[in-house]
Formats: sequence, C-alpha cells, structure tokens
Amino acid sequence: MSTPQSYNVDPEQLRAHASRLATHADRLASVGAALPDRMGEASLGALAQFITTGIGAAMAETMDAFAHAAATVDRVGIGMRQAADRYESSDEHHAAGLADIGTGLEGGGR
Repeated sequence: MSTPQSYNVDPEQLRAHASRLATHADRLASVGAALPDRMGEASLGALAQFITTGIGAAMAETMDAFAHAAATVDRVGIGMRQAADRYESSDEHHAAGLADIGTGLEGGGR
C-alpha cells in the first residue's frame, strides 16, 4: 500500500501570481493597442501596393493576437484567484467540521 501524496497550497501565493499575470495581461494589451493596424497605401511605392495590402492584413492579425493573448492571461489570473478563494473556503469548512468533532469529544458526546 502506498502512502497518499499530499500537497500544501498557499492561497496568498496564488493571488500574488494572479496579480503578476494581470500586470502581464495589461502590458500585452498596451503593446497590442500601440501597434499600427495597417500601412499607408503608398508606403512601399505604387509597384508594391499589393504587398502593402498583405502586410496590413498581417498587422491586423498581430493586433488581434496580442488582444487574445492578453485576454487569455487575464482569464488565467482570474481562475487562480478563484482557486485561491476555493482553497481557503474548503480549508475553513473542514476546519470548522474538525472543531465541531473536537467539541463533541470534549463534551463526552460520542
């Protein structure tokens, strides 16, 4: 029979990491918003106008990718905060249950 594995979770560390993720998400969003979304039609000259159109589409996709990455990192941070809250709630619930058992044993109420 193997020994059950155990682990410790520090909700405050989860929240601290979630805060760092929020900072990264904000930075990603800022960088993405600062990117140009297109090139001027004559940026590369009249002969290369078709290239400008293609590059403009890629630039718009890049902005969208930054926005998506920022939103994803933000959602991970939100999930970490929720996990921290749930760990704390679970610990408090189980601690209260154990305290009730202890009170019952002390009072002789077996």
